[in-house]
Amino acid sequence: MSQESEVLAWLEGGRTLTAAEAYRRFGTLRLAARVADLRAKGKPIRTRYKSVQVKTGGTAKVAVYYMEERNEHQQSYD
Repeated sequence: MSQESEVLAWLEGGRTLTAAEAYRRFGTLRLAARVADLRAKGKPIRTRYKSVQVKTGGTAKVAVYYMEERNEHQQSYD
């Protein structure tokens, strides 16, 4: 299974994914590139950001990727 298909299956399962998680689970070093490839293929992957504590005591923002579940009554206005 390719990294792209692993990432897609994970997100389609209703789970979120960060770059660190993608590296641990799938060995993906460039999650943003895989997400860009999937978006180019029409996959509705969304991004939100969360603050995380870093070793030096500060904080950093990391991207959290996810797919929203759509039902037959929802429309996309993106």
